[in-house]
Amino acid sequence: RYLDSIGFDRESLKVLVVGQEGITIELQEAGYEVVPCSEATPSSEAKCTIGEFEEITIDEKVGALVVGVDDSFSYSKLCVASLYLSQVEGCVFVATNRDVGDRVGDDGRRIPGAGPVVAAVETASGRKATNVGKGGSWLLPHLLETMQLDAGKTCIVGDRIDTDIALGKESGMLTILPLTGVTDEADLEACPEESYPDLVVESIATLL
Repeated sequence: RYLDSIGFDRESLKVLVVGQEGITIELQEAGYEVVPCSEATPSSEAKCTIGEFEEITIDEKVGALVVGVDDSFSYSKLCVASLYLSQVEGCVFVATNRDVGDRVGDDGRRIPGAGPVVAAVETASGRKATNVGKGGSWLLPHLLETMQLDAGKTCIVGDRIDTDIALGKESGMLTILPLTGVTDEADLEACPEESYPDLVVESIATLL
């Protein structure tokens, strides 16, 4: 919906995607012509030599780059993404979110999310992405308007301080953080007072 809100011409322009298949499917179902970045790289290999980079053919019909979490992200994809952002005039740069990662496994190790991928593309291209996910400047006004919500009578429940809770704080919503997700006690201890959730619960079940 963000691309529609800025008047992106889906009839004549394509969207280049760095991300999982789900992003591609959602864009296609919304009527966009999508080019997966893996199809624009010079080869199936992760590497990209200077010679290969110089030979990359730019599709001038690509008008936007959408970047999200990508478990097959590579130097080759980074080269393609940064090339389009620097060479295609007016190419829109969109981040699905800036989540640092998710805790997985019995030891709570953190697997990188979309945020590190977006940061890599930003660094390589010298461009800043518009974050259309939680914590970005676009999502909250869009939700309040389309869902006709009164922020003062709404609460947001989420396990991320930097996205879920930040989104609620930005709007004046009541913020509730369950300790069953990404954030743990150590994260809360290091959290600045202005970012601290209004209520911390052991799990969602506490609210039922």
